[in-house]
Amino acid sequence: MRPSRSRRAATPAEAAAGAGLVIEVTADDASSRTVWLDARTGILAGAAPGAVLATSATLSVGWVVVAQGRVRLRDAGYQLIDHNGDGPLESLGIHRLIPDDLAKGVPIDEVAQRRLAEQTW
Repeated sequence: MRPSRSRRAATPAEAAAGAGLVIEVTADDASSRTVWLDARTGILAGAAPGAVLATSATLSVGWVVVAQGRVRLRDAGYQLIDHNGDGPLESLGIHRLIPDDLAKGVPIDEVAQRRLAEQTW
């Protein structure tokens, strides 16, 4: 096993500096833009030429309830996530979605709040 080359970084630019691969995952589109585009601290400010840069966005969520060791399909669900027209269009084809599908979605924080409210712990 090789030793880890992990390190702490104060900014996304510092984290990207010298990295061959950068994967960004943030909570929403606004924070993603800041992480990528801030002229001083953003990923693009620190990324090396030739680095592979990737972002991640949630297109949909699904859930299933397991009670007493059994899956309750009647309580299963699936929800597309709305990205306010600023979704990851390059990923839609992989998931067999079109932009109109995402337009019917719900903001991810609303989906999370609903799911938490419906839980019976």
